[in-house]
Amino acid sequence: MDAFAKDCLRVGVLQGFQHFSVYLRGREELVVSVKNSQSKLRRQQSYYYAPFRVVSHGLPPASPSARAGEKTPLDDTCGVTEFLIGGYARYKCPYVWLRSNEMRLGTVREGDEEEEEETTSTENKKSKAMELPLELRSVEAWKENSQAVKVSDIIEELVMTNMHTPPSNPFAVDLSYMDDLPLRERVLLTGSLANFLRELYMRGKTYKDSIRKDLESILERHFFELTLLLRDSSRDHTY
Repeated sequence: MDAFAKDCLRVGVLQGFQHFSVYLRGREELVVSVKNSQSKLRRQQSYYYAPFRVVSHGLPPASPSARAGEKTPLDDTCGVTEFLIGGYARYKCPYVWLRSNEMRLGTVREGDEEEEEETTSTENKKSKAMELPLELRSVEAWKENSQAVKVSDIIEELVMTNMHTPPSNPFAVDLSYMDDLPLRERVLLTGSLANFLRELYMRGKTYKDSIRKDLESILERHFFELTLLLRDSSRDHTY
């Protein structure tokens, strides 16, 4: 799990994506807030969203998000659903829990546990299901080959499954996000994003052409603003 934790750290410092935002909660937890739709107008309308399934592994619930109920960077533009990716060493495998919008939960797949009594209310079942990890293809793939599956694969599945209309590129970048950042922070962020997008592109994603366009824009901005930063630093040393 050490390699997964390092991957979480690398992804957890990135910002500026159009469809999701992330923040780290310690070494073993990454919170991902995913837009529910690509349009602000759809927030007020009723749409069908494919439910997430949960599966009981006999595991204790993950620690609740300390920031549950707080605003995320995406809250001002569209409703979001919050997920917790846990890379807990004691589980020896990453798992993902739903941390908001419990209506997105589908049926609970029972393991060896006895079936719940029919009198249990739907609300109670949903509440209990919130304590169980989600059933995700990317997590199952990690169990088969932990070297081939990255944190970005899990985020990709969450974005593509959660959004009403799956985007053509789940990692599309919002360049305007950086406009209000200080110059030094812009240089650091564009450099980190460029490295991340380059790795995605090299993995041959189906949307790699879209990744390349964002990568070219990010690199152009990075080197332009790096020049400005070096020039400003040179002036400071002169005086």
